Amino acid sequence: MENGRIHSIERDDDLEVKDYIVPGLIDAHIHIESTMLPPSRFAEVALPHGTTGVVADPHEIVNISGMKGYRYMVEDAEQVPLKFFFTAPSCVPSTPLDPGGAVVGVEEVREMLQSGAVALGEMMNFPGVLNRDRDLMEKIRVARSLGRPVDGHAPGLRGKELDLYINAGITTDHECLSYEEAWEKAGKGMIPIIREGSVARGLDRFYPLIERTKTFLCTDDQHPPELAEGHIDSLVHRLLARGVNVFSVLRAATLNPATHYGLDTGILSKGRAADFLILEDLEPLTIKEVYVDGRKVAEYGRPLFSASPRGFESGIIPPRISPEDFVLRAPRDYKRESIRVRTIELRDNELYTQERIVSLPVKDGMPQLLGSVDVARAAIVSRYGTGRIGLGFLSGFGLKEGAIAMSIAHDAHNFVVVGKDGEEMFRALGLIVKTGGIGAVFQGEERRLALPIAGLMTPRPPEELFRGFECLRRLAWEMGVGLRSPFISLSFIALPVIPELKLTPGGYFRVREQKFVSPFT
Repeated sequence: MENGRIHSIERDDDLEVKDYIVPGLIDAHIHIESTMLPPSRFAEVALPHGTTGVVADPHEIVNISGMKGYRYMVEDAEQVPLKFFFTAPSCVPSTPLDPGGAVVGVEEVREMLQSGAVALGEMMNFPGVLNRDRDLMEKIRVARSLGRPVDGHAPGLRGKELDLYINAGITTDHECLSYEEAWEKAGKGMIPIIREGSVARGLDRFYPLIERTKTFLCTDDQHPPELAEGHIDSLVHRLLARGVNVFSVLRAATLNPATHYGLDTGILSKGRAADFLILEDLEPLTIKEVYVDGRKVAEYGRPLFSASPRGFESGIIPPRISPEDFVLRAPRDYKRESIRVRTIELRDNELYTQERIVSLPVKDGMPQLLGSVDVARAAIVSRYGTGRIGLGFLSGFGLKEGAIAMSIAHDAHNFVVVGKDGEEMFRALGLIVKTGGIGAVFQGEERRLALPIAGLMTPRPPEELFRGFECLRRLAWEMGVGLRSPFISLSFIALPVIPELKLTPGGYFRVREQKFVSPFT
């Protein structure tokens, strides 16, 4: 090695060492903010797991704070050895119908791409692309003119609509709903990315693609419990245990994304960065040491560096609300004893919600939710001082009593509040209305996990986050919630670019039809 780069690679048959040397692993699509750690803290966890590079789309914080948030992520990342390759968020807001705290236009995209962004981030507003929205198409044109690839996000898109989407210049997709869809996209020149996040889990469905076509591996949205257990190394280990060819797996985790995005990591060859792992064994994947630019940065599961996260504002304007604001009443003059309502139905390990019709008893004009019925109130409360509150109903969540509030609600990250009682929902929101985070009220007790960095991340050490998060997750289970990852499932009920029914500050929104609908049928 010379100056952190590989000078030569030679075979030595006299060595008796049985260790393996492989390139550093790459997460091909991640939102660092979803780990609830800033980049510098995230690096303390990911590098010991063999991740030397991540392709990170910072559109969570950019939706809140615009270019100021983008620059924060870049500057915080610069202090640690993990290589962050940021993409330029393409859809801020995700759709004009769900505005957040910022708007990223063509010039901001150009600035990010010219200053180092390796791609145009996931093109979430696929209806806008199909309709050839002028602003979106200009962003794509700018990226392609600068030689940058364009990431996709098109769940369920097939046939002629898929052709139209790909022909716009979009090259990847991590949102496939079925193997057949992923294979169609691969056959048409798109690279399907196999995602294994905290809720969206595609590894078991899509792993046969690895030996059939070019693909990458990613975590996308990974919450603390899963990150504490591992990162891309966990995916590699599981794929090898399934019998997938080791070289195919390593290409998906290193070479393929490195060449697609032009990354200075993930490839062992002369003149490249000396980013590599020393393994005691391949199966199971046992990492002894991690090197970045020729320097050992982690060994036996612990980092050999420390982070000092930069501070950042919460981006929250506390709303002026009362418990009464969480009450959704039946239409005026409604006289029947029951009413049919639309609920957003959640399913474990899925980001895609369903619309479910439920009949609820009515008393004094209010649908009744107390008791064993699996329906809770849901609210999206603006964090931007607009005074807007969207109200609806949630099913499949399992909440039996108490209330939960979060400042994490993709992508605008307004407050999401769920509960059976308006007073408890008001109290839960009050726990986080200044610092952001997760708050819960249950049987008279109150618990909180503060996330003061944009209401998304904490500067505290990862171990403290993991303990605090797990405490709240177990509390949610005590409250009756039956989902494995309750908070990330809850955070996606607000994202109006993933089917089917979503809740925004403007009310219920049907994604495929692109229209607002009433909570009552």
